[in-house]
Amino acid sequence: MTGIHGIIRQFYQQKLEECNYGLEAVWDSCKDSQIARLELLESGDGSVFDTVEIELINQEAPAPIQLAFERHIWLSQHCLSDVYVVEILTEVGMTYALLVEGYVSDGWDGGCHLIEVFDEVGGFVGAAVCDEDFVWLDQPFDGDAFPGSPPCHWTGSPTVSESTIWSVEKASRTEKSGNITLLVMPWADSLE
Repeated sequence: MTGIHGIIRQFYQQKLEECNYGLEAVWDSCKDSQIARLELLESGDGSVFDTVEIELINQEAPAPIQLAFERHIWLSQHCLSDVYVVEILTEVGMTYALLVEGYVSDGWDGGCHLIEVFDEVGGFVGAAVCDEDFVWLDQPFDGDAFPGSPPCHWTGSPTVSESTIWSVEKASRTEKSGNITLLVMPWADSLE
């Protein structure tokens, strides 16, 4: 790929290579650039997530970035993943990246590290599985990218179904503070 999108891909690939394709290291290097996140949190004995914390995009990000974050919130409900949205200035302008880490615990192995990148107006630049076989893909991720997860496919609008593992509707308690929502799952009380 050439042009601006090629330069953006090269920027992110170099950043990933410098961090040995570890999203956690990439995340640590750009925490100040975070504009949204979804985290599956573990309290109690720490063997399984029991709380979901969602920080919605609190600024004027392009609509495609908002929709990509909504898609990954929906995918997390089926495939269990943490999602971080960052805004990073490159030599060709502002860019956005969704960093996705599949959830792993004693009873679930959805371990994966994914990245989706967008340009300053929200144009899709590319997606990749972050490992030593790094290859840019020309389409955003769907549920098939998560190992061990049931097949689920984004239809363009969020829906709640029997196959969701967590959702606002399934939470036993919801707490809001500004643009942060904390969903406490029903099994949280039994883990304390």
